[in-house]
Amino acid sequence: FENHESDSKGVDCLKRSNIWLYFDEAGSQKAKCKLCSIILSGQGGSTSNYRRHLQTKHPTALLVQVRQEESTKSTSASVDEELVKMIALDLQPFSVVDDTGFRRLLKALDPSYVLPNRKTISNTLVPQLYSKIKEEVMVKISKASAVCLTTDCWTSRTTTCFMASHTADNLAAELKKISIRKAEWKHLPCFAHTLNLIVRESLKPIQGILAKVKNVAEYVHRITVASERLKATQKQMGLEELKLKQDVVTRWNSTYYMLKRFWLQKEAIIATLALVNPSLPTLTLEEWDIIKDVCEILKPFEEVTVEISAERYVTASKVSLMARGLQKIVQRLRGAVSKHGPVIAMMNTLAEDMQNRFHNIEHFRLLSEATFLDPKFKQRAFHDAAAADDAAKSISATAARVWSSTGEQTQAEHTSPPAPSEQQSSIWEDFDERVADAVNISNPTSTAVAEMRGYLAETLIPRTEDPLAWWKARQAVYEGLTAVMKRRLCIVATFVPSERVFSKTGQIISERRNRLSPNKVSSSVLKSDASEGNGSRFSVLVIQKTIQPVLDSRKITAPAVGMCVRHLALLGVHLQFSLHSSSFSVLLNSLQRTAIRPLNYQVAN
Repeated sequence: FENHESDSKGVDCLKRSNIWLYFDEAGSQKAKCKLCSIILSGQGGSTSNYRRHLQTKHPTALLVQVRQEESTKSTSASVDEELVKMIALDLQPFSVVDDTGFRRLLKALDPSYVLPNRKTISNTLVPQLYSKIKEEVMVKISKASAVCLTTDCWTSRTTTCFMASHTADNLAAELKKISIRKAEWKHLPCFAHTLNLIVRESLKPIQGILAKVKNVAEYVHRITVASERLKATQKQMGLEELKLKQDVVTRWNSTYYMLKRFWLQKEAIIATLALVNPSLPTLTLEEWDIIKDVCEILKPFEEVTVEISAERYVTASKVSLMARGLQKIVQRLRGAVSKHGPVIAMMNTLAEDMQNRFHNIEHFRLLSEATFLDPKFKQRAFHDAAAADDAAKSISATAARVWSSTGEQTQAEHTSPPAPSEQQSSIWEDFDERVADAVNISNPTSTAVAEMRGYLAETLIPRTEDPLAWWKARQAVYEGLTAVMKRRLCIVATFVPSERVFSKTGQIISERRNRLSPNKVSSSVLKSDASEGNGSRFSVLVIQKTIQPVLDSRKITAPAVGMCVRHLALLGVHLQFSLHSSSFSVLLNSLQRTAIRPLNYQVAN
């Protein structure tokens, strides 16, 4: 059996020769030419006799073969690159190339393609692609006029911390290195985190109810009989077969989703618990009513959290509007939702906490200017007229400094009108005297004020339209304001989009990839983001290698090495690399181009 297996492998290796495109086996050590049907002998399994036959009888076919071989070599590198992109985009371990099924699939698609081993991918192909993408990123970032940074700490499952140990001393040391105050960097608290604190505090009056709901959800998840009974009950009642949700301590909206699902499945839950575990603490009718009220109260907060945590559109300009909108909703619901004591206490806590945190939000300069420069809102979004005036003055002053620093002020020549001719003096003398003192002398301040006046005269755009597209179409008209806008609308209202980078990193450092070094994790995150087209978001793990040199060249104070900068939002810079609908499909397409013979293969939907 071992000898037979060895022989089979030898035949397979020989059949990898491109010469077999023109021959079929015709018995032991014989082959039949597909072009002329002659049968030739191949002693010892050699293909030299078959090649000589092609050279003498079918030289044109051999020339085509040589060209195909050259083409294969030139495109093999592109297939290797797509393989690395697939590994990064789909968060696969390097060892995927050792998987038997994967190797068989590629062999069936193209027997001539030599699959690189894990060491080659790790030590050669990954660094090559990483360097290529890093250079592209550095070029893009060097052209950015405004950058927004968000920071956070994260530790992998291998207990590797990508900032430092989470101790007060180390965190203080890192903050000191950043020197935000010394560098005069503007800091903006995370709006989603602030909402999380507000809602978490308001949930304290209903902790007893939450504990009961958690116990039931955990019990159904843990006990197979209970989960199966719940599914059967849902089907019997004509309800959608949905699993119960469990909350996460650090995410208040997970509590909302848990309560919402619990309320929707109320009848099925009551029936299921009565059958599988009557002794499990159940909710009273009043507690069920409280759950319904709480879901109604928390729904607007969930909607705001989802919208403000987006990464594909401007968010900073919406913060003050959403904060005030939530306050009005709470005031309206305060006396209309419920008469239950815990719900009333919850509403009071929400109202008081929001008032304490948001009462002066329209006077927060970064946010007020972002709102003012959003053509959907302008001064109409302000409840406090004084705050709108302050924002307009601050923006105009900054725009004037932009004009002054760029030397783009349009100062008209202040010259006397030409001396009138004798024939014209009696006609134009009076007019020339009247307009002589009316010649406009432009300066940075007047130019900025004129831009602001023109901007405010423009009609508001629909709330669903993209403010960046509006500014792009008018950047030649409002050059000073556009420069200020880039520094304000690039601000992200939350660090939630950047957290998704480390959610991805957590998947990268999976059970099959937990031996990856931090450098290789950095490479994988950057390649994955680039392949997905997330051109405006980069992991902190690669910031030091891409952004740091640019900041140094510009003499801008940058985070120290080891600082975990997890998000970059670059306004007006489109950083999209290889946007694939399916990385694996791209890999297959590359193999299709490389294959010696056509592949009739499609990826099923």
